[in-house]
Amino acid sequence: MTAAEARSVAAVVRETGTPFLSASSLRFVPDILELKAKVGELGGVHLVSSVCGNELVYYGIHALSMYYGVFGGGAVSCANVGQPDRHIVRVRFETGRDLVLIVAEREYMCAGSAGIGDYECDQDWRQKTCETG
Repeated sequence: MTAAEARSVAAVVRETGTPFLSASSLRFVPDILELKAKVGELGGVHLVSSVCGNELVYYGIHALSMYYGVFGGGAVSCANVGQPDRHIVRVRFETGRDLVLIVAEREYMCAGSAGIGDYECDQDWRQKTCETG
């Protein structure tokens, strides 16, 4: 969807008063809801991290949405200090809490002691395993 198309959708929503929500379903998974219910028991939470694979623009919302599901919104600033395809984004909230989002392309989500060029991610992304190539 382009920015112009998004503005058109938003205009129709406002004109018709239609309820509208765009969110990652990860905000509503049972583990996130359980953590939200217990977050008060944790004491002061000053730093949170969330990790997600793939492109920042299209998939980073899932990492951010998990945070929002637990702590709510109120972001006041962001800084991406990563590299292309390997994003490290610091998000500061009104509460003073910081969130560090780590969102990277598949080849950078594998761990190993050899150089990144020596590894290939397993085809089953959910296993998050690597094999030497």
